[in-house]
Amino acid sequence: MVAMVGPFATHSGPQGWMQSRFATEDATQPPYFPEMFSEGARFAFTSLIQRLSKWDGSSLDNDLNKLLTPALYSRFKAKHEELDAQGLMMKFHLEADLPTPDVGEVWLTFGPASIVRSTVMGGTVVKWFNPLGFVRQLPNKKDSYLFREVVFEFALEDDDMPGGPKVAPAMPLRAQAIKQGQIVGVDVAIDTKLRITVREKANPAVIVSEKFVDRPVALRFDSSHFTEKMDGEWRVADVDRLLQHELTEHAEAQLRDGRA
Repeated sequence: MVAMVGPFATHSGPQGWMQSRFATEDATQPPYFPEMFSEGARFAFTSLIQRLSKWDGSSLDNDLNKLLTPALYSRFKAKHEELDAQGLMMKFHLEADLPTPDVGEVWLTFGPASIVRSTVMGGTVVKWFNPLGFVRQLPNKKDSYLFREVVFEFALEDDDMPGGPKVAPAMPLRAQAIKQGQIVGVDVAIDTKLRITVREKANPAVIVSEKFVDRPVALRFDSSHFTEKMDGEWRVADVDRLLQHELTEHAEAQLRDGRA
């Protein structure tokens, strides 16, 4: 994982890469991820909570689809549609203002925009090299693979891999993926005091269940795909490591079963 000092990465690879693409001309700001990133993350999480509250999973989502990556949007949509079909709705209420988030790990996924959609992409692990290095076959593109090396991922196609997907790609192949562009993923943690209630839609005074969250909530923010300077928008790619935990559990199950 990327070593951290305070909120900024010190791993030489990601640091130099990020500095060249996210540098700010303001000398009072950190070298990359200036204060406005943290403020933006806090605003995005507040907005996410507000838009999810009482949503029935329909397309009338107050632009929620623009705030989330497609994969995470689909997961939330399915859950809220399920609640709506049961005559229920979920309501979120922040009990206190959110503090400034802590910025954590930085993830880099390289490759063409036709393949690289997020830093949280699923798939079947076809080869383990070590606990932090493996190859995953992408589900929607059977001839495409994602090679993970610590915090770096490289999207490659069958035709680009003379040794096949079970051989670690050589440096020229990784360099080729880098030239095709990338998505940056940034983990943040926000101390959150949040009340979650599930109520009857017909009679909102009736509370079916209630939960109070009082802890840091983990968020993954993904940049848009870009090749040189990042000038697009950030989206929430994961909340509380929901999708990441599923990927890890799937991969570990494969490892136990000897399928990779």
